[in-house]
Amino acid sequence: MQENSSAKLQGIQENDVILKINDEDVENNIEKLIESINENENKELRILVRRNNEEKRIYNNSRRKI
Repeated sequence: MQENSSAKLQGIQENDVILKINDEDVENNIEKLIESINENENKELRILVRRNNEEKRIYNNSRRKI
């Protein structure tokens, strides 16, 4: 993961699996993932990830369109 990537700035770590964005299921659907992020530009994102076999919520509103 690049040092200044949008994902890293949001708190996503290498090997995280993004499950949901704002309660919308995006796991295994890259198109839906990108759509969900872009639809919420400059708004708070509630991101649910699987990290080390545990679910973790990340909240952030500092993001840029991808």
